[in-house]
Amino acid sequence: MKNLHRHGLFMLSMAGFAMVLAPGVWAQEARNGQVKSDPELDQLHDEAMTVAYSSAEGDLERATWMHGYVAHRRQGDDSRRFECLRIQAELLNAIGYLEGSRLFLEEAARHAEDKRDPYNAAMTYVDAALLAQEAGDRWASMDLADRARALVSSPDLDVDQRASILDRVEPGWRR
Repeated sequence: MKNLHRHGLFMLSMAGFAMVLAPGVWAQEARNGQVKSDPELDQLHDEAMTVAYSSAEGDLERATWMHGYVAHRRQGDDSRRFECLRIQAELLNAIGYLEGSRLFLEEAARHAEDKRDPYNAAMTYVDAALLAQEAGDRWASMDLADRARALVSSPDLDVDQRASILDRVEPGWRR
């Protein structure tokens, strides 16, 4: 745990980890007994997380590349794909690779959209927009915020979810 905290992770540490666990398609599949996940990739994921939470120097970088293999191998029908894409984004951010982190967040958001999970898609687009903003890419930041904003009208969202998305997207990105 020390290694991750030393590198100042922002998504998994608080809000983002809640996003990974937010009610969505994965939770719905788990309740219905329809979880599809590759046990070999699950084991590699667990090993990478163990390495990431160790305190040995250089382990975070090694965990990032180990987990990257897992994230790339997860197919669209894998119930843990969204989670792995988000975690990979977090790991890349922790080692200072903002562009790679943003790209994984964008992929996670698209995956959530494909799975008809507008809440997690929108919140992940906001996270990607924040990274783009941090990297100084104003246009990408506004584009990603617009994608999040466009999902607010989804009939699959309740009033609280809409408000939660708008609370995150409206203050920072107006055209």
